Amino acid sequence: MRLELWTVEHWQPLRTQRLEVLASNAAFWSTVGSFALPLIMIGALVVWLGGKHLPLPSFLGWSLLAWIVVASLIIEVSGFPLGIPVAICLVIGARRQKLRRVTLEEASA
Repeated sequence: MRLELWTVEHWQPLRTQRLEVLASNAAFWSTVGSFALPLIMIGALVVWLGGKHLPLPSFLGWSLLAWIVVASLIIEVSGFPLGIPVAICLVIGARRQKLRRVTLEEASA
């Protein structure tokens, strides 16, 4: 199997792709292109920040949302759109934490 990164053949329907190209696709989606590792890392960060009672940075949700939208546009038929609600929840959660923190600071002042 020779190394074929992204060629025109990768964008063809699966039934017309050669076995080597299908193997290349499978290798990509089961390693670097996998959605699992970034979500595990983000989940660990959210749990760690929650344990320390630190607010979640809003850039985390926004950057995840941007990545998901770009990936969804590049590879239209994929599971990437399933991450959109997760990213939106992270953005909303960060905003709520920020508002709650401001309210608590005003109340104690």
